[in-house]
Amino acid sequence: MKRLMLFLATFALLLSATPTLCAQPDDALAMSGLKEAKAIYDVAVGEPQKLLLYLQVIGQAHESVKAQGIEPDFIISFISGSVLLVSNDHAKQQENPELWQKLSQELTKLKGMGMRLEACAVATELFGIKQEQLMPGVELIGNSFVSFIGYQSKGYAMIPIM
Repeated sequence: MKRLMLFLATFALLLSATPTLCAQPDDALAMSGLKEAKAIYDVAVGEPQKLLLYLQVIGQAHESVKAQGIEPDFIISFISGSVLLVSNDHAKQQENPELWQKLSQELTKLKGMGMRLEACAVATELFGIKQEQLMPGVELIGNSFVSFIGYQSKGYAMIPIM
């Protein structure tokens, strides 16, 4: 009888814990108490497919933050070779025009969600890209390293994407 009672008590405990064990993962602990989430993404990706994937994940993060009742304030800063991928003057665009169209659409979508898109002038100069060659919505700034200092000093989390 004691074994049966122990078994039933254990079984009842497991049943009551089942919703917790099957719960969807979330970020509630990390996000608790926040009214705003500020992040700057330091993007140095040089491959268009990889950049598209990361931009989609950034968009999902933005939506996830919003769904938790927190106001997202996201900035995407393109440095290094990633500036080639946010320009309209790139020879590789001819190889896979559909991918470049998707990349342009994703940038437009993120801009429409309220994200700021920046390209580093040091990088654009290094790669020979003029301001007018940047995709619509991407703004040219001075030096991303200086920008990162300013944004981090203002409480933005720095998220490197390489």
